[in-house]
Amino acid sequence: MRRFLLVVVLLAQAVVADAAINLAVSQHSGTAAAKQAEQLARRIGDRLATPVNVVVLADAAQVEAWLNRFAAAELALVESDFVSARAGRFLVVGPAGGNLLLVGRQGISGELPQQIAPLLAAKPSAPAPAGKPRPAGGGKRLDGPPATAAPAFSPSKSVEEDRYFVGYVYREKLHLTPAKDRVDYWTAQLQEGKVTKQQLYDMACRPEEKGCSFR
Repeated sequence: MRRFLLVVVLLAQAVVADAAINLAVSQHSGTAAAKQAEQLARRIGDRLATPVNVVVLADAAQVEAWLNRFAAAELALVESDFVSARAGRFLVVGPAGGNLLLVGRQGISGELPQQIAPLLAAKPSAPAPAGKPRPAGGGKRLDGPPATAAPAFSPSKSVEEDRYFVGYVYREKLHLTPAKDRVDYWTAQLQEGKVTKQQLYDMACRPEEKGCSFR
């Protein structure tokens, strides 16, 4: 069991620490969706001159978790019905063909969706001839852990991402909508490193009382 958890943590750390953009897709979406994600990743990588990894996860729920709970992926290819049933949880970049949508996590840089959106309307370019190196945008495919496993939380980054995470904890753990002063307080705690996302999510802290059991 310890070995399994170690593998999960190492995978998560590799994915989060990588300077590349991570695009998540669910195995339940089918082989065609996974191939489409890989093609889209190449096109995004070529446009941005940044590697884009495709992270294949067990199901759509885990895709959402990697996107919004753990901030381990910036983008995802998911079914439109899944997005419609979770209004406000995703930043919709645009349609990606069929019933699929390309979405981003809440709080990502506004420039990224704007740079990617035109690619969804453009026709894919022809693949590079065999034997020639790909541009700098080439990424890789990463098979994620089973649905029962979860990655470690990524470190706090932007204020917008941390604000969204605080709201996420309130919705998922307390089933409440947080007051602005609570969001401001816990966002500042995350930004200053006084509390981690894992501690906040595990309820080691008491969000409504602005206190933590470890201090």
